[in-house]
Amino acid sequence: MKRLLIITLFLLSFLEGFSQELAAEIKLSLEKDRKVFQIVDEIKKEVSFFISDKKNITAIKFNSEFKAIDSLKTERPDAKFESIIGYSMSDTKYIVYWTSAQNKEINLQEFDFSQHKVENSTYKLELKKETVLQVLSVNNNFYIISVVKNSDILKLYVFDKNGNLDIKTIDTSPYPLVDLYGKKANLYEVFEEDFLPYETGFSLKAITAETPTSLAFAAFKRKIYAYHNELILSFDNNIKFTQLYKINLTDFSISQVIIKQPTNGFINVKDVYNASNTEDVLPDINSNSFIVNNKIFQIRLSADLVIISIKNLDGSEIKSYTARYNEPINFKNTDIIQANKSIKNTRVLETSNQFIRKLYLSNPAISCFEKQGQYYATIGSASQLVDNNAALFAIGGLYGGVAGVLLVNLLTYNPNLENFNSYKNRKVIYINSLFDTSLNHVEGNIKPLAFDELRKFAFSKNKDSDFTVFKFDNFLYLGSYNVNSKIYTFNKFLE
Repeated sequence: MKRLLIITLFLLSFLEGFSQELAAEIKLSLEKDRKVFQIVDEIKKEVSFFISDKKNITAIKFNSEFKAIDSLKTERPDAKFESIIGYSMSDTKYIVYWTSAQNKEINLQEFDFSQHKVENSTYKLELKKETVLQVLSVNNNFYIISVVKNSDILKLYVFDKNGNLDIKTIDTSPYPLVDLYGKKANLYEVFEEDFLPYETGFSLKAITAETPTSLAFAAFKRKIYAYHNELILSFDNNIKFTQLYKINLTDFSISQVIIKQPTNGFINVKDVYNASNTEDVLPDINSNSFIVNNKIFQIRLSADLVIISIKNLDGSEIKSYTARYNEPINFKNTDIIQANKSIKNTRVLETSNQFIRKLYLSNPAISCFEKQGQYYATIGSASQLVDNNAALFAIGGLYGGVAGVLLVNLLTYNPNLENFNSYKNRKVIYINSLFDTSLNHVEGNIKPLAFDELRKFAFSKNKDSDFTVFKFDNFLYLGSYNVNSKIYTFNKFLE
């Protein structure tokens, strides 16, 4: 009886404070292999869901009050097309892109809400000695990004809002990169590098602004950001520098920025292309970075020192913060939290030394987002998945042993859901910090974020729920399907 009372009190305290409300419920009879994909139109304040099972796909459109205003239902494409990996859209037409694992084909499924019809077409992707790195939907266009074997060539397969394909070839050779050892390397060689057991070669983690990026995502050494009409590729493979490629999506021109990592208290940094030997470039130091609002947050650390440097994208420093093993961390707004495999299994670490050493022994990262003129930063590290086979499965990107093969099981275009699930079966250590618009540290406690509340609420639900996570009109939404009641429920959390 006493044990039951303790458990009940724990659950009540765990659920207390969920700032959520029920947004909508939909009666749906779905079979196995259920998947949900959403398209958010912030201009028209509409969100459309594409809910599929092994036989059919249903498209449902909601307005800003989350009331269903239209729907279409049709058969899903042939079974060889396993997953939706992106979308493009025009005023009344939405195209979702399905990919096949072995046939290297893309199925375009066009939902025309004005005519209430659905059409299918297929495109065979002719990849020639290429490895696919990532897929993105940006400004209503859909992009497949690949690198050509043993070259400096980046290729973008661009499907526009009407599903028309244009292939763009970008030569990065005028802007060479350095590899892990500080030597000049072509683009393919830099992508080929792996950082096992956490990250395989040819990974490129997509960072979106819809939900706060988890440390599990931010810990990747190669990331891609989409800002307005620009793609930014960042490389933190070399501990001394963050190397950036900026690609203009109007004329597909490319530029490069190389930003030095903090040096004070560490080794001396040599010229970017003049490292003498591997011992000089592989000390007991690690580094990473994160980009938000045209600012870059860099983290560099050893076993007893962490430096956070915040800079403009031209490399000019705005602020810098230091944490030492034997001193209090004066820029944190929370306790030092360690979560072990689950949001319910957490504990507080007491000392700076514990925090820094655990970061040093794992995969350091910094994640940040801006809200109402303030920057919310999470600083810490994430371990690889406990199951090594699962770790390789979840690394992200397309790791092609055979160039050009679309391994659909490793590529699903639902970054918000992946981000939501990314702490499962990992050990994560972190602090949260708050900065003002000038990047000065703001004292005081931080209220729980909507994304944190969403995670807790999801944990309290049935573990077998088919979740989806997305941002729409200043709210974060959690969708879940109840197999028994045949109801898909949407709960919203105020940002």
